[in-house]
Amino acid sequence: MGYGFGREDVGESLLRAIALGPSQVAEVLAPLVERAWKAAITRDFPVLLPLWSAQAVGQPTPLTLDVAAAWSGLYLAAKLLDDLQDGDPSILGPSTEAHTDLNVATALLFACCACLGREGGHEPTRGRLLVSEFARYGLAVTAGQERGAHMDESADPLEWAWQVLSAKGGRPFSLACRAGALSAGAGSREATAMTEVGMCIGEMIQLLDDLIGLGGDDPADLRTGSMALAYGLSVAEGADAEELAARLAEVRSGRREAVAGVYAKLQEMGADRYLRLEASARAVKARQLLLDPTLNRASSGWTALADTVAWLDPVGRHGPAS
Repeated sequence: MGYGFGREDVGESLLRAIALGPSQVAEVLAPLVERAWKAAITRDFPVLLPLWSAQAVGQPTPLTLDVAAAWSGLYLAAKLLDDLQDGDPSILGPSTEAHTDLNVATALLFACCACLGREGGHEPTRGRLLVSEFARYGLAVTAGQERGAHMDESADPLEWAWQVLSAKGGRPFSLACRAGALSAGAGSREATAMTEVGMCIGEMIQLLDDLIGLGGDDPADLRTGSMALAYGLSVAEGADAEELAARLAEVRSGRREAVAGVYAKLQEMGADRYLRLEASARAVKARQLLLDPTLNRASSGWTALADTVAWLDPVGRHGPAS
């Protein structure tokens, strides 16, 4: 039957890593990490992506649980830092001070290292490889996050936005699937397929997030750039370009009520259709990757990945994975 676990096991594994420190350290950090977990992790997706990927390529191992726990710590840390950067309410609670978010995020990064460094009876070489993979992907995500905060006025807006989206949106999920596959001993072909499936999933999530933002009045995306805004800046000509520039100037002068006008203009220019089509194109690509004959299509993990892709596809969404 193979090695299996649920999201509760992942959370417990992460908390065990927090408890490695002196008792007074665990007393301070464990309740905060548990609070972040309960606020942000409400279903199996995304924390079981490593397990599903391992099942799709072979048999999960105890190392797969370590990978899932490490990735969940990285995911929570990134969420805390991203919300702090964007000025959004913390998952720890709206009254949480910035220093608490920073300290908990830092603790989660160290816990991620502790999870990957456990003595689990697995091959040391495979464990070292995964530490390197986490570091490599984590650095790329961090660079994308920083780049996304400062739009390069000299670059093509759409090209720049895609680079940022792939780095900060696609790579974290790409790592989840790749690391899960590697923990099960995947070969190069299977690992590459899972890497690209994860990238598609992450990019779809970011595109759908931008799509949802078009219906709101949050100026954060207009300050840091979004795919919808990049699309508008890329295709706008003549009167459309002048109107969009004027509305953006109003937003940047501090007029929050002007934000809805920018989003309305972007929708008028077809940004919502562009985002849907791009998200659906990634769903098509992910489905094609999952048809690789080397993958185990009879496994529950393969089914969960396919269901997740179907859920995220804006052309035919039917509800979340379990």
